[in-house]
Amino acid sequence: VEPVALAGHSVGEFACAVMAGIWSLEDAAELVARRAELMQSLPGGAMAGVKGSADDLQPILERLADEGHQVVVAGATSPRHSTVSGSHEAIDRACQIFLERGIAARKLRTSHAFHSPMMDSAVVDFERYVERVDTQPPVLPIASSVTGTWMSQEEAADPSYWSRQIREPVLFQQALETLKPNPGTVVLEVGPRRTLCSFAQAVWKTLPAS
Repeated sequence: VEPVALAGHSVGEFACAVMAGIWSLEDAAELVARRAELMQSLPGGAMAGVKGSADDLQPILERLADEGHQVVVAGATSPRHSTVSGSHEAIDRACQIFLERGIAARKLRTSHAFHSPMMDSAVVDFERYVERVDTQPPVLPIASSVTGTWMSQEEAADPSYWSRQIREPVLFQQALETLKPNPGTVVLEVGPRRTLCSFAQAVWKTLPAS
């Protein structure tokens, strides 16, 4: 199988970097291990999956902020599915409000509030790790889940891009919109389930036919 373009959800973007020739497999594995160590060293937090777009959730997130709970969108995965992050107390309160309003939501099995301000302390340290790794220009296009557009050669080589990736929301829906395949293209998900393919189908159904 020879891919023509790539997209990764969160840490999956590191696998894309290997396939695109940005890093060796060994260097990428070391970075993923260092990334995990830094993130796990931070105070614990929580995440929840929510049936709603990131825009739909904003009024509720603003209400939570007024109550003193910081909850942020950690991922926009499809027009009807988002992920939010925050402290355990904040996410419990968020799920309560979501359910009161008839919005399906459930806490995820995570130890931390990934892709949120609670990851800020890991960003600078991880950037230093990336600076030590030999980086090459990508040989395959990658739809970035940080920017939602095609990753530039400058971004691929920039340690701050990969450190921001810890903190920034996963713009997977926008990446999928960028990645939309031509008719006849085979889409392959590498993973234990077909979760990302279901997100892709939901996103591409909303786009004009090419």
